[in-house]
Amino acid sequence: MKKHALWSDIFREIWRTKARFISIFAIIMLGVSFFAGVKATGPDMLDTAETFYRKLRLMDLKVQTTYGLTKDNIKLLSNVPKVEVIQPGYSADVFTGDKALVLKVYSYNTEKPLNQYDIIKGQLPKHSGEIVLDDRLDGEYGLGDKITFTGNGKGAELSNSFGVLDYTVVGFVRSPLFIEKKSRGTSVIGKGKRCVCSHPGGRLQAASVYRSVSVVHRYLRVEVLYAGV
Repeated sequence: MKKHALWSDIFREIWRTKARFISIFAIIMLGVSFFAGVKATGPDMLDTAETFYRKLRLMDLKVQTTYGLTKDNIKLLSNVPKVEVIQPGYSADVFTGDKALVLKVYSYNTEKPLNQYDIIKGQLPKHSGEIVLDDRLDGEYGLGDKITFTGNGKGAELSNSFGVLDYTVVGFVRSPLFIEKKSRGTSVIGKGKRCVCSHPGGRLQAASVYRSVSVVHRYLRVEVLYAGV
């Protein structure tokens, strides 16, 4: 009898203040829904990033110096215990054509296992004189467009670094090296801001030093991405 009276009083109070009850119920529902969504989204985002980086074989470590790395340096890195993969590479900052964009140009080789590209449009370079661009340039350039490297801001001949200065755009890619969508790092030429990055077919001309070395370490390879976040 007492419970019946209690429930009758509760429902009567709700009926008399329907607007307040609906408002409180909606606020609680939105709060719970938002919390559940955030709680579920975090692990999903981490799993997506982990899958993306594993698929494209993102390096564990990057070694670079202002003076470059010689073959003797590469040999020393190869002798570090538990190091499984060493991938040296060349790179250069250049100006391009009439657009005066600053491109970070990386050597590209299909035989290199690390830091592969996610193809957004087109295909990867197959011949010398072909180039793929950061997908941020899709729209500013199109497939089949021509790009010419015009200078490096140092007065040096580009032919010392590149066998070819005119390239045809054959694709747009997304690199695991860049997490942010707006920034592509800094440059030593122009205004110091690198707009985009690009990847030429073939490779840059052989030089006495490498610009950087990508490393895969056995202990780091088994770690889960952002596990400490």
